[in-house]
Amino acid sequence: MADEGRRRLAIGLVAAAVTVAAATVVAGVDGGPGRGGHVHLWPLSHPFLGVAVAGVLVAVATRRAVRVVAALIAVAALGAGVLVRLLPVDRPTSPAVAATSADLSVVSYRSPGLFRSDAVVLRLRTREGLASREGTADIACFIVPSSGAGPEWVFGRVEFTGRDEVAVHARDGTMWRIRVDPRKLTAAEPVDRCSGAPDIMGD
Repeated sequence: MADEGRRRLAIGLVAAAVTVAAATVVAGVDGGPGRGGHVHLWPLSHPFLGVAVAGVLVAVATRRAVRVVAALIAVAALGAGVLVRLLPVDRPTSPAVAATSADLSVVSYRSPGLFRSDAVVLRLRTREGLASREGTADIACFIVPSSGAGPEWVFGRVEFTGRDEVAVHARDGTMWRIRVDPRKLTAAEPVDRCSGAPDIMGD
């Protein structure tokens, strides 16, 4: 009876491991922070974490030989995940909500530059509860103040002026009206204040 209980527990843990691994794959394909997709899937979009959790579950559920292999896989996945996080890759920071309407939000990211100053990019996000998703296209891009560029190149604020229009302001007050597509989460004519901006890092 005890053996039967352990067998069922092992089967349940292996099934859970497969489910966790599958969920991370689906979430990773869908998107992630700075890569669009469904916002509430982002916590699951780290494949190394999924592999590590699955490895731990399999290690608990199986015999000693398989347990050792699964534990090693879990440790390797965690190590790889930490290493990827520490690498200086061009990964946007966590988004901050800059403006909202009934249906959409504009979120801002600080996008790190390699051999150049960072940028502030604006993207669109739907307001649909658990189904909320974010676009991958920048509707505006500004260089950061530490670049040495003047206020005409630096982001000031953004506001919705209609269901499919936003007004983006530079720090010096210059304003652009941008038509947006609420379905595709794109802009008809994105504002680019990154290209050609004075940059002490790029000189």
